[in-house]
Amino acid sequence: MADKRTRPRKEAFRLNADRRTEIVDRVKDFRDADMTARTNDIEKRVQRYAKYRMWTEGKDWPWLNSSDAAVPDMMTHSLRMQDTLHNAVMSRRPVIGAKATQEHDREKEEVVDKLIDHQVFVEQDGERIIGDLAEAFINDGHFTAFIPWIRETRETMEVRRFDPIPEELEPREYFFTLMSNNFPELLGLEEISDGWEWRARPKDGEPFRISFFTTPDEQIEMVVRREVQVYDGPRIIVKDIEEVLHPQRVMNLQPPSPSNPHGAPHVILVDNPTVDEIKRLAKSGFYDLISKKDIEALENLTKDDSEGEDRKQATDTIQGGDASPSLESSKAKSHKRLTRLTCFDVFDIDNDGIDEDVIWW
Repeated sequence: MADKRTRPRKEAFRLNADRRTEIVDRVKDFRDADMTARTNDIEKRVQRYAKYRMWTEGKDWPWLNSSDAAVPDMMTHSLRMQDTLHNAVMSRRPVIGAKATQEHDREKEEVVDKLIDHQVFVEQDGERIIGDLAEAFINDGHFTAFIPWIRETRETMEVRRFDPIPEELEPREYFFTLMSNNFPELLGLEEISDGWEWRARPKDGEPFRISFFTTPDEQIEMVVRREVQVYDGPRIIVKDIEEVLHPQRVMNLQPPSPSNPHGAPHVILVDNPTVDEIKRLAKSGFYDLISKKDIEALENLTKDDSEGEDRKQATDTIQGGDASPSLESSKAKSHKRLTRLTCFDVFDIDNDGIDEDVIWW
């Protein structure tokens, strides 16, 4: 018998349409229950925040021209404590010290320390993030930081103009010469369409496309389109209290287990991406279950303002801004914001009777 030369990996699980609908309903039920359970707390939080900011109602009773000034005790004490925490962190950099578990890795500790410090304080404005975390901890009693690994690219387009095609040369020959002179370190060039479209393979980085066009005065334009990496690393995202949903009376947001009996069986992070962001994620393959028809329908959807908008609208109103959601309709369709739920759940995904840690978007 000949030896087996292939061994395809089996899919860990499959989700048919009915089960996907079941999961969507499950997450929405979680969201509705969590929002209902904390309705009173959110309303009281708006009042606490108004006192902290010393917002007044502008009343002139019980007598005419009576004072409506607020005493800034809450803000004074809060800002003093925020400054203490912020200075404690910023006075010691690098903040995090790596500890090697193996003796031969000890020389790498300093390198790791500097890497983390650069990722936090240089790549993503860590000084402001530390301030946001301190404010949430002092004013709300706790803070939530979501730290995903983000790999983001953007398409760039560069246009270069050259002399008209010489009469003694074919367009293909002329274009090949232009590309060779402007990109001398290319590993290879692949012709796509009649010499006017090319795919270039650089020594470093991803392949990119080169297109040629003629202008009314017969000059040649070389258009170079390539994907440029704008961010690749961990990103600290400070979540506001209205953007984090979980069951009541949990001690932390980690999954429950024998070592963590008071963990959260589910956590929902709420954010409001633009339609363009969702389209980009679908194009990259991150959202692999969304169809082209679904993507086109996104432009007609609107953001759900039923949760987390009380304090924001109160802030706009008291500061003299227009809190009307009708302004959303005047924006470009790709700029419209939607409501996205990212649910960290424990769910029996493979039907073995034991729940696994899963993430639903």
